[in-house]
Amino acid sequence: MPLTQFSGETWAMDRSGEQVGSVGGAFIIVWTISRGGTLFGGFTGEFSLGVFGEDGKKEFVFGRQYNALKDTSYRGKVGQKKTLPVFRAIIMDEEDNLWLDLYQDDAAKGFLYDVFSPDGIYRRQVAINQKIDRFRNGKVYSLVRSEEGYPSIKRYNMELIPNLEQSERK
Repeated sequence: MPLTQFSGETWAMDRSGEQVGSVGGAFIIVWTISRGGTLFGGFTGEFSLGVFGEDGKKEFVFGRQYNALKDTSYRGKVGQKKTLPVFRAIIMDEEDNLWLDLYQDDAAKGFLYDVFSPDGIYRRQVAINQKIDRFRNGKVYSLVRSEEGYPSIKRYNMELIPNLEQSERK
């Protein structure tokens, strides 16, 4: 894929493992590259992701409808938005499914992910207690902190149970 000029400000970049992504302010462009070299990117203020080919041209866009959540910390300051971003990160599993880490309201516990196939097909929504940091060798890895604030890495075995509607259709 040819390099193109990046417009905007990059505050942090993660280039660990096979994935690459950048993060910045409240509403940003989040992106990752699959193991096969496909670039997936999306603006966190909308629920859509673009898929870009090797020539840098957008091949298709996918997403789903979403009701924006109000930002309870909104005070009308310059640059502040009335709504929260839709998602904060894209995590790819070992089959290149995209897991979008969704924002939730303040009362929600745990983490919520929308899962899409690399072809943009919505698979399911998954609610779990720990934030997913990485998929590796069939396991899920999360960085968790003790009550004292000390970090540790936990490895989990995750088994997705088919949705009832999907299993009834087969």
